[in-house]
Amino acid sequence: MALQAFQVTYNLDGSAKQLELSTETGVLTPEQARAHIESLHADTVASDITDVQIHELDARRPAPGQQLHADTTRH
Repeated sequence: MALQAFQVTYNLDGSAKQLELSTETGVLTPEQARAHIESLHADTVASDITDVQIHELDARRPAPGQQLHADTTRH
């Protein structure tokens, strides 16, 4: 299975943050996202991480530095 990308948004001590995670399973649970965030901010109290939200990113989205080309074929 191809990698599925997710944007994870959260608040850290009242400040909005975001990151992008990819999985081979196509699924990212809130628990998995929170565990990753907590590992990034190990010096932070877990209760300071709030409002964790997961947004699936479009698989057709180009990789950084690439452009997405529109389908110009007519049917």
